[in-house]
Amino acid sequence: MLFSLTDIPQADRLDKVILTVKSISEGANTDVRIAAAIGFSDRQGRYYRHAAEILGFVKNERNNAIATDSGFNLVQAESDKKLIIVRKAIYENNFFKEIIRFVNLQGEAVSEEAIKNFVLSITDTKIHTTVPRRVKTIISWLLYLDIIIEAEENYQINSKTYNDVVEDNKIDDTNNFLADYVYGSDNKTLQQIPVENISPNPHNPRLIFDPKDLEELKGSIAKVKILVPLTVYRNTKNYPKTEYVLLDGERRWRCAKELGFETVPANIIDEPKDVTQNILFMFNIHHFRKEWALFPTALKLEVLVDQLETDNESVLSGFTGVPKQTIRRCKALLWYPRKYREVLSEKSGKISTDFFIELFPIANRLSYEDEFSFPLGTEKFIDACIAKFTEQKHIHDVKEFREMRKSMGYFDKTSNFPEFIKSVATFINSDVGLEIFASADIEEEQTRKNIIKYVAYLNASLENINVDVISDFSIEEQLKSLRDKLQQILETID
Repeated sequence: MLFSLTDIPQADRLDKVILTVKSISEGANTDVRIAAAIGFSDRQGRYYRHAAEILGFVKNERNNAIATDSGFNLVQAESDKKLIIVRKAIYENNFFKEIIRFVNLQGEAVSEEAIKNFVLSITDTKIHTTVPRRVKTIISWLLYLDIIIEAEENYQINSKTYNDVVEDNKIDDTNNFLADYVYGSDNKTLQQIPVENISPNPHNPRLIFDPKDLEELKGSIAKVKILVPLTVYRNTKNYPKTEYVLLDGERRWRCAKELGFETVPANIIDEPKDVTQNILFMFNIHHFRKEWALFPTALKLEVLVDQLETDNESVLSGFTGVPKQTIRRCKALLWYPRKYREVLSEKSGKISTDFFIELFPIANRLSYEDEFSFPLGTEKFIDACIAKFTEQKHIHDVKEFREMRKSMGYFDKTSNFPEFIKSVATFINSDVGLEIFASADIEEEQTRKNIIKYVAYLNASLENINVDVISDFSIEEQLKSLRDKLQQILETID
């Protein structure tokens, strides 16, 4: 995926970000209070709170700033340890990791303009006037942490600090393939390599390349050339037939070919020792820059599950760098009978991966029942849902399946699942829509849940409320109205 502007901080002083975390840990939970604590305006309080959130030291809970465990560790650490903790947070942040990687791979000092162009290439913003201001913040942070140093008005990696950060990360990360094989490769060299001597990686999970995105990238490369070198390895296999194979940069390589470039800048690193390592390289090096389509990603994860002999989401996330939520979605797609893989692979088809994701909890639960047992009974249910969705008569949006899921949850909880199965049978065998799953009992149960949730929240909020905060006429009237309604309900219950 491309990064958004919300991934880029706009709080210039990192020392004040650390102070922000401290003030939040001591109870400054709003932008106004933060601003007062650090001596800035309310707007800057918001900027510095957001910066602390980006680094994982603070989280937003019901519009209140709360220090995380990492935030408390930072506050409680000795002065000389604070920068080490912040450096680690920077390195573990996906956006900053890309910036550091870019500067490191250049092999020489880079200008602020080059960093700005790189940031533009990895963000989804079209507001080019905003990025330069954010880039100054990025540079100031990295200078403050000694991750980069100035070199004649340009910037380069501070090798000592950088190596320390990488080593620390290796200790904390069981399998940091990016650090081990890209940054740590003894054979890494930057060269100009003929375009025709490079082939795409046969194990690249990205099977779909958006033509519009490629045209935008090609326009940028035509103006400023390739700012970020490709990553390749020297090929010792019979296939492909070229001297080098890509690990990172197929989009840039395709654009270079179309533009007629004879050579491209590329870092040459060690060849992966096997297919598993090759796929892991692909995940770790560039999955975060522009997210791959979900089903091709799932297919590559399936190979890794087989090779690593585990489908544990935490383990797979640690190896690949893919969020556990995405891995969970991939596993849901792989659960379906194989006959649906062609449908899932179809680009811009009517039945998207979202369709199968929404349907998964229902299909999976039904598969345990005799009438819909896996795979044939399950296929009967799925095929009926596909048909109804395709004709767009009763179902127009995949999220409408949540009505069925809500009904399933209710009847499962009330130990009356056969009633739900009857509704499903009617749904797939008759010309009816999802309205068959709606009932007054389900709505009443949902209302009951909402009342419990909101009353509990109101009780907790009012427990230590400052009366001065709510002492205006409109709130007083609402509270009186609430009191009268509650009194009526309590009298009825009694």
